[in-house]
Amino acid sequence: MPNLPISQLPTASALTGPELFATVQGGITKQTTFNNIFDGVSGSVVLPSQTSSFVTNSQTSSFVTNSQTSSFVTTSSFNTYTGSIQSYYLSAYHTASIPLAVTNATYSMSFSTTDFTNGVSISGSGKTQIKIANTGIYDLQFSAQLSKTNNSNNTVYIWLAKNGNNVDDSNTGVTLGGGSNDSSVAAWNFYLSASAGDYYELRMAGTDNNAVVLYNETPTLGPAVPSVILTVGRIA
Repeated sequence: MPNLPISQLPTASALTGPELFATVQGGITKQTTFNNIFDGVSGSVVLPSQTSSFVTNSQTSSFVTNSQTSSFVTTSSFNTYTGSIQSYYLSAYHTASIPLAVTNATYSMSFSTTDFTNGVSISGSGKTQIKIANTGIYDLQFSAQLSKTNNSNNTVYIWLAKNGNNVDDSNTGVTLGGGSNDSSVAAWNFYLSASAGDYYELRMAGTDNNAVVLYNETPTLGPAVPSVILTVGRIA
């Protein structure tokens, strides 16, 4: 057969093993078979004909087959989502208003209703304590419907407490101005470095006695508006 470029050669059928290939060793061109090539790499590769997919294993140099996936997934990333970090979470809210009836007095947000929970719970006689059962890093997010009952301006301060003690540098002020019923939504999050058994509170105080965290059972549009909504989830 005359010399032809590879693109003009006839297409080979499925390889069975004894087919010859050229290779260079020590500067000398030699022949070998497909079987020899496969034997040299079979400790690290499984042929596509033997499986529909691969899952890589970061703890070994080999590929392992996984007939239930069509994509490459590393073992280390797979463990991250399935076993390395146990999911703990809480979704809760409050269905009553919380008046801040005494100027400068400290109150805690309450959570009367729990949607679902695993490893994070609401405790305490006033249902104000957010209790963590397992050590980890958690993301706590809340929203609170702030309103006031007269024309006086009022700044409501909201901060985090841990195990009954105020957390340094966690305070934020929200000012309610304008007329009666002026309102605002306080909504942000805290990252918590929690040990098993720790509990947290969302505390607040107003500079006047006219502020309220308002539960609106019959808004103009949509369903009832909880006075406070809370979610907590473990992230590490």
